[in-house]
Amino acid sequence: MDGNESIERAANDAGRIVDECDVPSRSVRESFALYVRSHYPLIAFELLFVLLVLFALLLPTRILAAEAGTGLSQIAIPFAIRENLLTIDVEVGGRSYPLMFDLGDYRALSLSSAVLDSVEVDFTGGVDHFTNYAGTAMQARRFRVQSVGIGDNVWQDVNGSEDVYDPENPSPNPYGAVGRGFFEGALITLDYPNHRILVDDPGHGPPQLRSSGRSRGETDSRLADCVAFDPTGPILVDAEIDGGRHRLLIDTGATHSILDASRFEETELFAGHSAHAAAQLSLGTHSLGPQVFLRLDLGQPDFSGILGYDFLARTSPTLDLSRGCMYLHE
Repeated sequence: MDGNESIERAANDAGRIVDECDVPSRSVRESFALYVRSHYPLIAFELLFVLLVLFALLLPTRILAAEAGTGLSQIAIPFAIRENLLTIDVEVGGRSYPLMFDLGDYRALSLSSAVLDSVEVDFTGGVDHFTNYAGTAMQARRFRVQSVGIGDNVWQDVNGSEDVYDPENPSPNPYGAVGRGFFEGALITLDYPNHRILVDDPGHGPPQLRSSGRSRGETDSRLADCVAFDPTGPILVDAEIDGGRHRLLIDTGATHSILDASRFEETELFAGHSAHAAAQLSLGTHSLGPQVFLRLDLGQPDFSGILGYDFLARTSPTLDLSRGCMYLHE
């Protein structure tokens, strides 16, 4: 039996089966219409599902506004810890750089001269004048970047200035930093245990819902205590060190907590450096126990010292940059 005979016999058999079942013949159009009517709910659901999938695939990366917390849904930014400094991967001009996250820097973004020579930015013609910790007068060119990417999020029209430093006191990060101004007005939690920065709108709720996995039903009186700071300037908080009142700077760009050597005597050596061991550090209602500070000549009249990595890692604070409140998670 050749192929044609097989096809003809199969066609005859199919016709006989239809005749025996007494199935009325229909046109293709009639059959399709009947199928659609009988399966309409399923077809509608499938079409909706396909449209949603296409919408998700075509949806552009979420666009956020730098320096704006209003309307910002919570995002999580992973970070690495390199030599006690928070480092986040940031895409600028199509290139990725491991930038330091520096709350001690008022700017939104600073990029080293080498990076600025490699990426496209718009220099505004303005200049930032400042004095570093050594008292050296510095100036940095201002620029604007069309877009900055962190993870799946993109911030547009970001202002920044050149990351310049004294050659005798080089920056701990050769690429630059994301500063406090990048998240101006937002609620941020430095979640050290999970190596992430949680960024949220202050209006979305109390910080205890943003922190270390506590449920809404749990309460913790320590989280309700606001350690106040001026939201328009550096993050300076009032502290007690062994009963004496001092102003301290909160700085993720400090590898260790520091006290001004001119105000505190040496009590011990820490890793070979002159240090002051405080028996009791207190912020607001928080009694935090002993704290070892390195002693350095800060030359800053506005504050007596810096709370850096060692303090931040054990408290994982939430900072409301809109209202000027810091909440400690001990």
